Amino acid sequence: MAERVSEVLRRNGYEGFSSEEGMRKQFKRWGLPDWILPAGGKLNETIHKPPDEATTPRQPQPSKEFGRKLPPLSNATALFQDTIDTLAAYLENLRYHQVILRDGRFVATDEIPKEAGMYPMVYVRSEYTAGQWEEICAQHNKDPESTNEVYVYQDTSWSKGAAHYPPWFETCLITAVLMRSPQYVERLLKEINPEPDRVPRDQIYKLLFGRRGKGDGLYPAARNLARLIRGAEVKRGRWHASVPQLRQAQAQAIKEGREKGLTDERIKQVLEVNEEEFESLEDLL
Repeated sequence: MAERVSEVLRRNGYEGFSSEEGMRKQFKRWGLPDWILPAGGKLNETIHKPPDEATTPRQPQPSKEFGRKLPPLSNATALFQDTIDTLAAYLENLRYHQVILRDGRFVATDEIPKEAGMYPMVYVRSEYTAGQWEEICAQHNKDPESTNEVYVYQDTSWSKGAAHYPPWFETCLITAVLMRSPQYVERLLKEINPEPDRVPRDQIYKLLFGRRGKGDGLYPAARNLARLIRGAEVKRGRWHASVPQLRQAQAQAIKEGREKGLTDERIKQVLEVNEEEFESLEDLL
């Protein structure tokens, strides 16, 4: 099971395990549930490999279509930048954000001191009589003749409501961290959970990776969303095997080498591949 999880992680972009042993140690640091980790030096005997599960990794098959060039991701640069700016604005105001967990609800407020220089009370000269304006300016050490507006900063408390889930911007920040890597689970728990030792790790990782074959976790859902948005279908059934970055680069090198007039023999020498490997790479063109 541990070997399968390691392969699934690598196939889906969660790199960083140089070996199965390295993967096991990292999983223990992450607090993964016992049903994933090996027990007593052996794989958990209660976990059985499905009879129809392939014993060797699937190999990419020859392509049956020419492919379709997608719109450049840079077309959405302004949208991505706006998202980054929004997250930055969230971060800027975190120092004022306070939350109390009461009766299963997150009661949120922003406690803003007057020193922050935010949300002032504004007095506008045209809205007051001459006598009232002189009194206001006197209270705040302003010249009533040259002043048209008076800004008064004071300690402010903004209620953000009480809900069964944290405020949406908290969810956005936490999700952004977890989308980087599941290894940040423990750090998040340590830094923003009041009782990190009591949090069920198996529930967290089930929500991240989903149930086997269901695709209902955060990571599978995010990949499926990206697949749909970028123009592919999301459907049941067996998909084409993924192509590792190195093999795709080698296939591209064959294509470019031929365009430059190099012979296949010369390309094999440059790539240091044999005839069988070369034919396998050709299937990716």
